[in-house]
Amino acid sequence: METKYIVQFDRLSMKDVAQVGGKNASLGEMIGSLAPLGIEVPDGFALTAAAFDTFLSSTLVGISKNFKIPTSSKQGLGELRICAKGIPSG
Repeated sequence: METKYIVQFDRLSMKDVAQVGGKNASLGEMIGSLAPLGIEVPDGFALTAAAFDTFLSSTLVGISKNFKIPTSSKQGLGELRICAKGIPSG
């Protein structure tokens, strides 16, 4: 099965929230519901969560997919600083 990175709005509905997020799914839902009534909604496309995951894992930003910011603020700031050192600036 091919991984989709881009999906046209007119192919989206609220069942696609996990794949493309709420705003994109809502736009797809609006196009599907309003177009038959003659109300024009600009078409477009959504980038999928898979596209974002692929981007993160192929850049230095994806240093640790499993990194979680701890709930303790003192511990969290220290770990966040360590992780941030590996992210290029500029």
